[in-house]
Amino acid sequence: KILEVLKVEEVEKFLESIPCSTELEVRNKAMFEILYSCGLRVSELVNLRLQNIDFDEELLRFMGKGDKERITPVGNVGMLFLKKYLMIGRYKIEKERKSDYVFLNKNGKKVRNKKLSGDINRYKEYLRFEKLMLPNTISSYLMDLGKFKVFLEDNNIENYYELSKENILNFLQILHKNQSESSISRILSTLRGFYKFLVIGGICLKNPWVQISNPRGPKKNTGSFKGGRSGKVS
Repeated sequence: KILEVLKVEEVEKFLESIPCSTELEVRNKAMFEILYSCGLRVSELVNLRLQNIDFDEELLRFMGKGDKERITPVGNVGMLFLKKYLMIGRYKIEKERKSDYVFLNKNGKKVRNKKLSGDINRYKEYLRFEKLMLPNTISSYLMDLGKFKVFLEDNNIENYYELSKENILNFLQILHKNQSESSISRILSTLRGFYKFLVIGGICLKNPWVQISNPRGPKKNTGSFKGGRSGKVS
């Protein structure tokens, strides 16, 4: 099977497709733009603090191993959406809570899912060393999993090992609203592969995404459970 790798223009098209109507959507846009612009690890992104941002020099500053400072430049677009999030989105999400973390969930707490981040990192190593995939291919997988991770955090879903039918349909609805059919198919394929990895590793009992068919036909479709074309869950 020949794997498809995202081209630069495809990544840019994906970033442009992220809506910015609500505070959380502006946050999501900023997160993906910073990930793409700076090449951050997910752990670095969720642990980014306000004091790590140098707005004058347009840099992010981190303390790495051995207390050595690591400096990462931020692209113009990434900085633009980071400022937009901080000015018009973050303070509404933060509410009465006070936090120095940059990216917050809808409850005003730090965006986090350590268990999922660990599983994604192990999957990345599996793709790299067992499947011998190219870095660009792995990056496209991680970008798709990042969208799923944001969905879980925004909806306070901790037990992603046992997704409910409602969880799955809600995620499909979001994909249908914001993604093209080809993008939905790619994301579903990524999730099938990720959960297959979890099942093989004995981390979860079943792969819920094998029940979901890719969208097809002239109309946008969220994907449906196999066995019916109505998209209903039996």
